[in-house]
Amino acid sequence: DLEGAFDYQVSKKLLFAADYARSDRDTDHTGWNLGLSYGTVDKTIKHSWNVFADYVHLERNSYIKTTFDINDSDCGMQGWDLGFKYVPIKNVLWTTRWLQGTTLIAKDASTGKSTLNFFRTQVEYFF
Repeated sequence: DLEGAFDYQVSKKLLFAADYARSDRDTDHTGWNLGLSYGTVDKTIKHSWNVFADYVHLERNSYIKTTFDINDSDCGMQGWDLGFKYVPIKNVLWTTRWLQGTTLIAKDASTGKSTLNFFRTQVEYFF
């Protein structure tokens, strides 16, 4: 298995990140991600926030567990993950994400590739 990541602080609030992973399986074993985030979110600082946009390409055998929401991991996916993080009060993190993409392979020949749409909002409390 191989994994690498790179972050570059473009400016005080703009961060570029890239990730690459390859498993030791025979096929469909590569995944990568390119992302930008703007702002600085810190769960200990009230009203801190950031927005992010990632382009993701995850083949079905490229990962074991991921932070990306994939509705059909048997087919892999590629697409956009857009989101917003906000700290309404100290030690509370609210994250809202929208993922839109397509599967990389068809589940069966008759249906073709599937469109993936996923929306999630969550609140985390830290003690």
